[in-house]
Amino acid sequence: MISYDYWQTRFGGAPRAVGQKLRVNDRDLIVIGVAPKEFQGTMLPLKFELWVPATLTPALLGGARDLEDRSARGFSLIGMLRPGATHAEAQAELSTAMRQLARDYPAASAGIGGEILAFWEAPRGPQRMLISGLAVLQGVMLLLLLAVCGNTAKLMLARGSTRQREMAVRVALGAGRWRIVSLVLSENMLLALLEQASEQLSQFGAPRHCAWRP
Repeated sequence: MISYDYWQTRFGGAPRAVGQKLRVNDRDLIVIGVAPKEFQGTMLPLKFELWVPATLTPALLGGARDLEDRSARGFSLIGMLRPGATHAEAQAELSTAMRQLARDYPAASAGIGGEILAFWEAPRGPQRMLISGLAVLQGVMLLLLLAVCGNTAKLMLARGSTRQREMAVRVALGAGRWRIVSLVLSENMLLALLEQASEQLSQFGAPRHCAWRP
């Protein structure tokens, strides 16, 4: 099975790609299909051009015995629950299958169990590193947001302290507490809107001048 991008670059998106031969590790492989455009496999950060059945591992990797040695744990099982099935039902079926393997092959499977987890909760694989990186990034962004909010609060307090005399005059003239609060909020909202508008205008850049010559 070849990837969509490889199908486009190697075969130009032609249907004749199915049935063609590819040379991989001195072995001739026949293309049996093209993966969907959005398909990336089970290792999200990595990009592959083709996928082969696990049964071809000994032929392509030179005598690998992963499919014969039951003590080898080099494969992961990934699937989707059928419509209407629950996590508990799937876990019960998996536990039954693992107990059967333990009875049939006690030397390799005794004491080995299985647990159904979401793809992002897998203990191994690139998704675990991706989640860790996202968690660190979110922590950094939270600290940055707290620093910005703290600086903004300090600026607001400093600005408010300079307007004590103004507020005292307003109170003396009969302004109520909520009137003063609404005034401050209105000013802050107006400043925020003006700042946002200036940022949007700056994205367009300076106006360009065109000269016409006859």
